Amino acid sequence: MSFTLAVCLLPSCFCLGAAFGCALCIAVGVIFHRSYEFGRFSAMCVFLSIVVILSAAALVFVNGGFVSIRFTAGIIWVCVGSFAAGILAALSLRLFFPCLFLVYLVCSAVTAVFLYNRFGRQPAAVSIIIDRGKVFVGDTAFTTVSGEFPQVLFIDTYELPPELVLAVPRKWYSILGVGTVAEAGTYASVSAVQGKSAADRYLRFLLKYRTLYTIDVPQDSTVPRQYTLRAVHDRNNPWKVETSEPQF
Repeated sequence: MSFTLAVCLLPSCFCLGAAFGCALCIAVGVIFHRSYEFGRFSAMCVFLSIVVILSAAALVFVNGGFVSIRFTAGIIWVCVGSFAAGILAALSLRLFFPCLFLVYLVCSAVTAVFLYNRFGRQPAAVSIIIDRGKVFVGDTAFTTVSGEFPQVLFIDTYELPPELVLAVPRKWYSILGVGTVAEAGTYASVSAVQGKSAADRYLRFLLKYRTLYTIDVPQDSTVPRQYTLRAVHDRNNPWKVETSEPQF
């Protein structure tokens, strides 16, 4: 499931739950002769209208829309949770929505803290300088393997789970080092998170979609050379090496 589809699916589940909760409130109001049936009916119509709009958006932006979703246990639990949250929101509209917004901000802030502590600042372009057997990537220096070519720069790239719809960047990367292509298996086998605490388990969930990329390192020469490693919008090859001056 793509992130675009998740952005349409989870609010739809929430709005369906809210519409169902409004219907329950209307039924209880009719039974006990309460006076808020009209307001709940209007809210139910608004929530159902949002579901229709999101379903149409999913069809426009994703081939097949919601029909193309392959439901896993994790996605099902997230959808059920969103539906239940919608029911609770319908029971107390004025109280629940501010609380929900606060919880969303806290979750986004905590997740951002975990990721920035793990990866640091993530510039879209990084300077690469090759000089006397060393490769300087940003502020970090790596030593090349003497006499062995071709050599590559190993970059770990992570994409957050699509069902995690939080206000944080979706893609993160970490530059691991320089070596030969034969060492790719060694780098790929290293786990991104080693600990077993609750924070480590959450970070392991965030970083479960991992791809190891290799960037060819030009052969060293007597004259220092400077390149720019730039992130591009290409799923198959998201990195590009340019010979121009770095632009930040």
